[in-house]
Amino acid sequence: MDYTVWIVAIVCYTTYKIFELRRCPRPYEELKTLNELREKGVITQGEFDKRKNELLG
Repeated sequence: MDYTVWIVAIVCYTTYKIFELRRCPRPYEELKTLNELREKGVITQGEFDKRKNELLG
């Protein structure tokens, strides 16, 4: 069986995940900031939930 395709797929997937993590390296820090904004009434609960789902998605 030719494992070359599997190796290339794993490398591509790993590279994709690395770049994805670099775009948002600290989602929990952003969640903390969003929570503070929600507590102050700057954003709504719905806006907070939407962004939280995007970050943790």
